[in-house]
Amino acid sequence: MRAALARHDLTAVYRRLQAGGYSQNTIGALTRQSQPEVCAIIHGRQVRAYNVLARIAHGLGAPPGYLGLAWCAHPTCQHPPH
Repeated sequence: MRAALARHDLTAVYRRLQAGGYSQNTIGALTRQSQPEVCAIIHGRQVRAYNVLARIAHGLGAPPGYLGLAWCAHPTCQHPPH
């Protein structure tokens, strides 16, 4: 899974989640995507938008760095200034 995230191969990630029993609606609820968006990714649509990748990482509980993201806009990923 981690290697697929590093390659931004969300098709493989979502297919693995499905094999583990997650429905497209459940994946969508976790990642704040519609079921048709999840379906499109499962069938090979590439995700390149940084904010979508960050939202997916957060929704799946993966550190943003696993997707090669240096910064995540989600509030729980932010650190207070020192």
